[in-house]
Amino acid sequence: MKIAFCGDSFCVDITKNLYPTYPYLVGKEFNAEVLGLGMGGCALFHSYELMMENIDESDYIIFCVTESARLPNKYRASATSMTPTLLDIDNKWDYFPNDDKFYKTLPSKKDMERFSEGVRLYYTDIMPWKFHKVAQRGILREMDAVIKEYNKKCIFLESFSLSFCDYTFENAVWGNLSLYHDISLPEEEFMTKEELNILRNNADFRANHMNEQNNRNMANFIIDVIKKDDFTPRELDMKEYGFSKGK
Repeated sequence: MKIAFCGDSFCVDITKNLYPTYPYLVGKEFNAEVLGLGMGGCALFHSYELMMENIDESDYIIFCVTESARLPNKYRASATSMTPTLLDIDNKWDYFPNDDKFYKTLPSKKDMERFSEGVRLYYTDIMPWKFHKVAQRGILREMDAVIKEYNKKCIFLESFSLSFCDYTFENAVWGNLSLYHDISLPEEEFMTKEELNILRNNADFRANHMNEQNNRNMANFIIDVIKKDDFTPRELDMKEYGFSKGK
């Protein structure tokens, strides 16, 4: 069995370096090979591209759908409204961390400077918000059709509360909690001041932006869905797995 975890940074950690992550626990439960395809900060389109590159060998797909405002680009790099202020030109691995799995060549320092400035100009002077939402729905519709075409079993998870852009899947199941707003964000209430300061400086010390217990909760949810083997398109209730209260 091969299980692909696709999407953004909510599924980027698949090992047990810090503590057992939910992709690791799911893979261990089924003695499955885990295909870790999470791309932190990247647009949905690039996650879709990676899904398509690996779809033939994936028996199950767990897809964390990122927000619609992220910007696709030729580097498959993280590109959000925060990129121009966060990008460290001397440390390209901050935004191009996935080595040759995703990138044939890494950009030069000059390319990165132009990239950062281009992203800044796009978000300040050009970005049409409505287009991004419509485009997001279009990509979700395309992925939904691909799931049917390739006869795959897929669980869609909403990374942020508006990631689905009101799209309803016709060929997959999906969770009813936002990974950020309903699970990750409520954890901050129990953090120390030191941990919050680290977090505010954009250095999330949690695997997949979730603590150990919520990684276990997520694993239990996904394991149960796979064991029940009922992928009739519908919304699945995640609240019974011990997450913070959500929708």
